[in-house]
Amino acid sequence: KIVDRLGAFPLPVEVVQFAWKQTERMVAATLSDNRVKGAAIERRMRDGQPVVTDSGNFILDCRCGVVASPAKLEIELNRIPGVVENGLFTREACGMVVGRFDGTAYVKMRRK
Repeated sequence: KIVDRLGAFPLPVEVVQFAWKQTERMVAATLSDNRVKGAAIERRMRDGQPVVTDSGNFILDCRCGVVASPAKLEIELNRIPGVVENGLFTREACGMVVGRFDGTAYVKMRRK
């Protein structure tokens, strides 16, 4: 999602199913260590069942307050054993494809 500031939507963190609760605790500790206040983590559910990705992993939705250093947090989250990827994309890219709810998409290029 394109947002002006982080915190408008939950931050997704994809985690392997094996020992996911331990990974969740480590994600919570990392958020705390990065001074993300009021973070709440929930495993994403649909129809009473955990959402499972195409790779067989769970999604943790992290409702966060202000993230002072998103690039640092992105790296630290991805270093946690059991974390596959997270929804912070701080590395520079020249553009991105943005999907719309109606199924269409458009390309948004970075301003120089």
